[in-house]
Amino acid sequence: MPWWPGRWLLLLMPLAVVALLLWAAPRLQGWAHWQAMEQRVAALVGRCKHPRVVAAAMDISALGSSTLVGLLGVVAVPALWAAGGTDAALALALATALPGPLGRWLKHRTQLVRPAGSRSITFGSSFPSNHTLMASAWWLTAAALTAPLMPTDALRNGAWLLGVLLPLAVGGSRVALGAHHVADVVAGWLLGFGLALSLVTPSM
Repeated sequence: MPWWPGRWLLLLMPLAVVALLLWAAPRLQGWAHWQAMEQRVAALVGRCKHPRVVAAAMDISALGSSTLVGLLGVVAVPALWAAGGTDAALALALATALPGPLGRWLKHRTQLVRPAGSRSITFGSSFPSNHTLMASAWWLTAAALTAPLMPTDALRNGAWLLGVLLPLAVGGSRVALGAHHVADVVAGWLLGFGLALSLVTPSM
């Protein structure tokens, strides 16, 4: 496609989201309506601790783990590079490598506590959810890169659908497990999807 300078403004999207999250994090406790919603969700999560629900949530949550995202990147990036898709390989490599450190940096800056009774094995503060951030960046980037290669509209739409639904499910699983607040997950979606769009749009 012809080069259009305005498209490159999307590269600033992750920076804008980071600034928004840094502004919002210390103000979360003061938003009464949001906190009331968080309390209702926490109460609902506390009542839904059936072993099968917990097991399913853990399986879904793993789709955004640093281990799985890293392994997928190690396999997919060289494959794209070997196939001649150097731009696509670079975009997916960045979607693999950037979200984890970026999320940990934000956690260090925000230092928000996890939900009461959280049994999360991860360290650091609660905000944002790194599982959600990594899933959103990786799966949407992968969908955007693979959808044009699909032979039918149904498969292309399916790729896009998975690229959106899988991160949404990962975020929901983190709340269901009691590992994160809703705000942590929303922050992960915003930053992860923003990062993915900034990586894939210039090459689309």
